[in-house]
Amino acid sequence: MKTMYKTGLHRRNIALTARVRPRRGLRLSACLVAAAILGLLLPVTGTAQQPDGEILAIMQDMLARQHKFKPDPLHALGQRGLVEVLDELLPDTAEPKKIKVAQKRVEELIEQLGDANFRIRELASQRLSQFGSGIKPYLIEAAKHPDADVSWRAVRILREWESRKYEDKSRYVAAFSIYAAGIHDEVRLLEMIRRCRLALQAGMPPRGRSSILRLCIMTIARAGDDQYTDRLKPLLAHNDVNVAVFVTQAVGQAVRSNSAATYFPSMMIDALKSDRREVVEAVVIYVDPCGDPSRKPEVKRLLIALFEGEDDELKFHACRPLLLGYQYTPVMSYVLKQVGSTDRRRQYTALSLLSDSRFQDRPVEKEELDAAVPLLASADTNVRQMAVRMLALRSGDVIVEHLLPLLADKSSTIRRAVERRLIAHPDREMIRKRLQEIVEKDAEDQQGKAAAALLPKVPYRLEPPA
Repeated sequence: MKTMYKTGLHRRNIALTARVRPRRGLRLSACLVAAAILGLLLPVTGTAQQPDGEILAIMQDMLARQHKFKPDPLHALGQRGLVEVLDELLPDTAEPKKIKVAQKRVEELIEQLGDANFRIRELASQRLSQFGSGIKPYLIEAAKHPDADVSWRAVRILREWESRKYEDKSRYVAAFSIYAAGIHDEVRLLEMIRRCRLALQAGMPPRGRSSILRLCIMTIARAGDDQYTDRLKPLLAHNDVNVAVFVTQAVGQAVRSNSAATYFPSMMIDALKSDRREVVEAVVIYVDPCGDPSRKPEVKRLLIALFEGEDDELKFHACRPLLLGYQYTPVMSYVLKQVGSTDRRRQYTALSLLSDSRFQDRPVEKEELDAAVPLLASADTNVRQMAVRMLALRSGDVIVEHLLPLLADKSSTIRRAVERRLIAHPDREMIRKRLQEIVEKDAEDQQGKAAAALLPKVPYRLEPPA
C-alpha cells in the first residue's frame, strides 16, 4: 500500500509539473533567475565579518575549556591572534574590514533586497551582512530607498551589526584572563591600549564588556611601565566619571595583585590629585603599599593632605594607607573615635582596620582598650567579634583579663577566637594559672566548664617551630 501511495504521489507531481512547464521561450528567463541565485551563493571576492577558521576554532576552545584554556596556540599567532580575538570580544573597536567587492556588486545586491523573489531577497541580505561594516555607507543610503522592502532590510542589517557590537561576551572572561596574563610584548600591549580607549569613548560599558576591558587594563598595568599606563591617563578626565573610576580601579587592582612589585604608576598619583572626589576615593584604597621608593614620599604627602582636608569622607579613606602603609600615627586617635561611631559602616571599617595582621603582638595602648572594651558587651555579634579580634592581636596581660570572660560567650565564633588567642599566648604559665583559678572558683558554670576544656590544650611551654 505504501508503494502505491508513493507511486500515486509521484504521478500527481509529474502531472502538476507538466501543467506548469514553461514554454521554450520562457526557459531563458528561468535560467537567468537561477543564475542570479547561483551568483549569490558563489563566494564574492572580499573579507567576511566572521573570523577565519583557525581563530574560530580557538574561540570555540576558549568557551569549552574556560579556566583550563591552553593559550599557547593563540600566543603563537602574535598580533594577529589578539586582533582577531578582540574583534570578537570588542567588535565596536574593530577596524572596518577591507573588502575588495566592487561598488557595482554592492549596489546590485542592495537592489535585490527589493526583488520579487523572496529567496533572492534573503540571500542578498545574507551576503550584504557578511561583508561587514565596510559597506555601511551604502546601507545607510539604502535605508532611505523609496522601496519599503529595500529600506527595511537595510535597516535590519545595520541593527544586526549594532547589536553584535554590544553582545555580552562575559562567557569568554575565564579563558581570556589566562591568555591576557601571558601578554608582555609592546605590540600587543599597544593594541590593547588602543582598544580600551576606543571602547570607553562612548561611556561606561555594560557588565559583560567591562569584564573584558578590566582584564585588558590590568594586563597593561602589570607590564610595569609608565609608557603604557600613561596612555590611559586621558580617561581620568572622561566626561563620564564612572569611566574614570573604572580605569582607576582596574589599574589599582593590578598593582595590588602584585604586592612584591616596585612599580607604582604615575597615573595613580594623578588620580590622587584629581579634583573629582569619586576618582580620589577610588584610588585611595590601592595606594597601600606604594612599592616605588621614589614615589612613596609624594604619595604620603598627598594622603596627609587628604587627611587634613575638609572632606571628612576622604579623610576617613586616607586613614588605612597612612596607618598601615606609612605608620602615620596622628591618624590613630581619629580612627579610634570611629570605633564608637553610630554609623555602622564607619564602625565596621575602623574595627577592620585596627584588626589588621600588621598589629600582631603590638603592645596594647590605653586608648585602644578604652575604645574596644565597651564593644565586648555589644548586642551586635559582628561588633563583638571584631572587637575581640582587635584586642586578641595585641599583647599585654590586660588583654587576657578582658578575653577570659568571653570563654562563655553565646557566639561560638567568639569563643573559638578567644581560645585560639589564649592557646597562642607566649606566657603559657600565666594562662594555665588563670584558667585553673576559674575552674577552682566554679567548675560547674559555663565559664568554668570552658576553662576546664581549654586547660589540656595549653602546653606548659611554647614549643619551638618544627
